[in-house]
Amino acid sequence: ELRQLTQPKHMWVLIFLLSLCYVGLIFPGCWILSKQRTLHFLVTYGTIAGLACIFSLMFLFIGRRGYGEATSLHSVAIARAEDDTHCSAIQMTTLFVTSGNTYSVNDKDHQTLLASGSSEENVDARITSGNTASFVSRIPPYSSQAIRSRRRIETENWQLAVTSLSQQRDELNSLSIAFGDKFPDAPEVKCMVIHGRNIYRTKMDSTKRLIELGGGREPLHSYCQSRTNYTMGPPLPQLADAPDDPDADPVEMCFKKMLPDLVRRSFIDDCVQNVNKFRLPEDRIRLLVYAPMLDSQHLGFSGDARRSGRVLYVRDLLLNPGSQNVDVVAPGEPPE
Repeated sequence: ELRQLTQPKHMWVLIFLLSLCYVGLIFPGCWILSKQRTLHFLVTYGTIAGLACIFSLMFLFIGRRGYGEATSLHSVAIARAEDDTHCSAIQMTTLFVTSGNTYSVNDKDHQTLLASGSSEENVDARITSGNTASFVSRIPPYSSQAIRSRRRIETENWQLAVTSLSQQRDELNSLSIAFGDKFPDAPEVKCMVIHGRNIYRTKMDSTKRLIELGGGREPLHSYCQSRTNYTMGPPLPQLADAPDDPDADPVEMCFKKMLPDLVRRSFIDDCVQNVNKFRLPEDRIRLLVYAPMLDSQHLGFSGDARRSGRVLYVRDLLLNPGSQNVDVVAPGEPPE
């Protein structure tokens, strides 16, 4: 999906029409010209050579790649919280270049592990992992290179706290999570909560600094199932969300659509390959925050590139059933 963001564009309709014209002028055009007895036979050969030169120049101009593309770095990452200010992050990056050269992607002071993004292709690269990690590879023009990395990154202390929670059986009735002033505050930020086997959409109030339930609930396996096996069938329904805007940025739309994939991928850190078998322990909830990637979180690059990315932050918040702010209704009991 990241590779599709920077595919070279071609004017295929015009190229196809020019190809038909070229073939038609060669035959029967030049064949008819050769039947003219009043013309020297070299005229036919000169016409063929002239058409080849003219159409070669036209194809070079019209069929060339480079209609507004720019060297770019697109990244997505899953950052699993280790404590209030550190996360273990796995990151997928696609580097697209417009000119062939030897490029270096690097990172410092994070004990980074780097690898090629695809196990199905041979990559001519020199990879160095560790405290001064680098991925040096020669990339042809108008092509891309996928890179994976694993590292430990620093984050701000969001000061998260569950202020109220009410549940009936396995479903949440209400939930409030307070956050501090360092919490990501951008229009692109999306928050969801996992509880048991369900995933809940939330709404964020920046004024009150609260995250509350809102927008629906869906079984976790259903939310991730449409992309579990990458089938060619139609996607299954997901949590209610705003309809796609036809005028929206395709990069933003791509990041939005790959969120279920990232949620599913985050369970591998729980040693769970099958989402159907995952159930979050009852003593916690899991907060998912999907936010734009900060400049400091991007991998370093040896050239000038346009950067964009998203990070799915995964953080477990422990609950205390004995406290006053948590109301658990046992099966069979009516809610208050």
